[in-house]
Amino acid sequence: MVKRTGQRGVPVIQVDGQIVVGFDRQRLEQLLASSLPRVKLGVTTGDAARSAPAGSPAQGAYVARVREGSLGENAGLRSGDVIVEVDGKAVHTAAELESTIAPLAPGRHTLTVVRAGETVTAVLEV
Repeated sequence: MVKRTGQRGVPVIQVDGQIVVGFDRQRLEQLLASSLPRVKLGVTTGDAARSAPAGSPAQGAYVARVREGSLGENAGLRSGDVIVEVDGKAVHTAAELESTIAPLAPGRHTLTVVRAGETVTAVLEV
């Protein structure tokens, strides 16, 4: 390789104090993912298809509990809500809600919620 490129170095990358020698894509992705701040709503959810009472949407994240002082409480979420969209993107399961919320950038975000059969909008301030 030295003959072909003239390069004699090996990449050395530091992420949050962790050193990666060479190009280890999987390790770099792991370190970068864990170093990013992750948004947490502060709600306990389950899949609407399994957890929500009859008459609730068949898809979405059913809110079982909202922690006091959490982002979810500040957005006006209540127990019994079913979150069906985040910023216009459909949410089908509780896991999908978490993976959609976690990387949100700071700012205002819109949650579409079904509450007692009516669709309401909650504003999430991250």
